[in-house]
Amino acid sequence: MNFINKLRVVYQDSSVVIRNQVPGLFFSLVILLSLLPVLLVNELIQGDYLEFALEFTIFLLIGVALFQLFRGKYRSAVTIPIITSILAATALALVLTPQSSFQVYQVSLYMTVPLVLTVTISDSTWYPAGVAVSGVVVILLIAFTRIRPVLDGVEAEAFLERTVVPIALYGMASLLSLRISYGNIRSLQRTEAEHQHGLETIAKIAAIVQRSDENLNAARLLENDFQTILAGAERIATAVHALDDDAGTLQEGMSGANQAINTTNNLVEQFHHQVDEQNSVVLEATASVNQMSASLDNVADITSRKHTTAEKLLVEAEQGLRTMDDNNQAVQDMVKLANQLLEINTIISGIAEQTNILSMNAAIEAAHAGEAGRGFSVVAEEIRKLATSTSENSRIIAESIKQLSSGMEISQRSAAAMQHSFTAVVKEIREISAAFSEITNSTAELSQGGREILSAMQILQNSSTVIHDGSTNISTEQQNALQQFRHVESFVGQIGEASQRIQQALQSITEALESQRVLVSQSTRKSGELFSAVSQLAAQ
Repeated sequence: MNFINKLRVVYQDSSVVIRNQVPGLFFSLVILLSLLPVLLVNELIQGDYLEFALEFTIFLLIGVALFQLFRGKYRSAVTIPIITSILAATALALVLTPQSSFQVYQVSLYMTVPLVLTVTISDSTWYPAGVAVSGVVVILLIAFTRIRPVLDGVEAEAFLERTVVPIALYGMASLLSLRISYGNIRSLQRTEAEHQHGLETIAKIAAIVQRSDENLNAARLLENDFQTILAGAERIATAVHALDDDAGTLQEGMSGANQAINTTNNLVEQFHHQVDEQNSVVLEATASVNQMSASLDNVADITSRKHTTAEKLLVEAEQGLRTMDDNNQAVQDMVKLANQLLEINTIISGIAEQTNILSMNAAIEAAHAGEAGRGFSVVAEEIRKLATSTSENSRIIAESIKQLSSGMEISQRSAAAMQHSFTAVVKEIREISAAFSEITNSTAELSQGGREILSAMQILQNSSTVIHDGSTNISTEQQNALQQFRHVESFVGQIGEASQRIQQALQSITEALESQRVLVSQSTRKSGELFSAVSQLAAQ
């Protein structure tokens, strides 16, 4: 086995025909070298020194051929034993004692040995063709120069017939050897082509592994994006909750302002009946108006800050909507990529089917070749197993890709629904911002009204003669202020309700995002399984 391994190393860069013929040539030469010493000893014992010299020369030539074989000189290693066998067969034919026309059969039998040898060790059809021509020439020469001259009578008359028959048989054997040699060479060449095709298929599978790895990385990035969106939704929920708390505080302040206005109205009504207490009442009313003005300024400041917060919330919501658009586009790209993988997998399945058909054809050719094709039949069976395994793996990959595509379609529909919900949230936030703007304007107007009331109270302090008219004006202004405060209180209630709706919408969005995140996680896991399956296929 060490000699065979050494020969494989020497001829590893040669053609597939030579690589497959080298072991047969080696064993043929070794067998000849093993048998010739026995013949040499036998010739010495019998005292036939001429045949001893001939056989010893053959022994040396076979040794030279074996030496050339290990040097990488395959042509020399093949040519030497073929020429030697032709010369040896010719020599055996020449030493025959001519007696009968049937000896032509014997000569043709001698020349069949080189023909069989060429089929076993040659890598080209030229060798069997050359040996066949040489054999025909030798048979004719021996028949007409050695056998025919000594024949007479019946033997001479039957000579031509008995010469044509062995030559015809030898010709048929030559054609058969040419067919076998040609079939072996073509089978080996097809095997080499199929081997190269298999290497190309492995390269394509490696490319699929790379693409699967890229898909897996994209799925992981998408999962991270969903985590970021969930965190943003939580921050929005916190901001809306704070907005709800501020609206409650504002509503409490508005209730206190309403009570103050009611108290002022009661005092103004008492002005008509308590003129003596006018100055003290005016002072108390002035203090109340100052408190009201401060409250209105505070309300205006709070509503201004909340309006700014609502604007920021609107910006964040619009940014989240754009992020969801990007994620939806990424999911669509993943669906397209999954379809491309399915098409590539279909191509791989078709290649596996063609490989299986080729292996069956190769097995049929090996069966036709008989004993000489037995080794190739094993190779064909292994190729068929590989094709079957590739087809099965391709089917598994197709199922995985279809599952992945189905999951991504579900993810795409969920993303579209979530995008619709988020659009509604943005619309609600815009309405909240507009409401805050109206509240700010209303509180500014109320603050201005409070200042006018304060000016009126100062006028009442300077002129007691116009107390009645001033108190009437104050009552009127207080009624207007009360209506304005009730309007503001209604707006505050609407803000609270809107905050509740936003919280509910954010809860729905959070649940939808969590569901989407689970789907993306499942998609990532499926991508990982696909990557592992394709990697195993590439390793096989």
